[in-house]
Amino acid sequence: MLQYMYLFSDNLKRFTIQQQHYQPIAIKELLQARKSTHWAWYILPTPPFLRFGKRVGSPINQEYELANAAETRAYLRYEHDGVSLRDNYLEVLRVITKQLKAGYDAYDLVGYDRSRLVASVKHFAAVAQEAGDTTKDPFDKEVYDACMQVMDLL
Repeated sequence: MLQYMYLFSDNLKRFTIQQQHYQPIAIKELLQARKSTHWAWYILPTPPFLRFGKRVGSPINQEYELANAAETRAYLRYEHDGVSLRDNYLEVLRVITKQLKAGYDAYDLVGYDRSRLVASVKHFAAVAQEAGDTTKDPFDKEVYDACMQVMDLL
């Protein structure tokens, strides 16, 4: 666990800095079923978007992508300035699940960022499911279950 934190900790601050401001906005907009501001990069991170083996996407998309499974595991363990990236991600997934169960469509909730939502939950579910060395990378059932709930409702 410490090896991931050491490798990625300075770089993961990019998320906590943004989430201090955008997490409450994202929750409010999701509860209103109307995303109207730009927060998905910071709140629903994804792996790199690739086309024919090359990274694609805007510079901001590339800045807030999670490079690989190791960085994603570090993300799920990272806390800084009172922000827990894992807790924030789970909070967003709980609200999305609640709204999808209430009958809202993913497009109602996140608009054109629906593909980002799908990519994010698929990626986090896959990383959370990886058993790895159980002393370093235990199965994260809570994250996996939250991601699968969203996927089942999409």
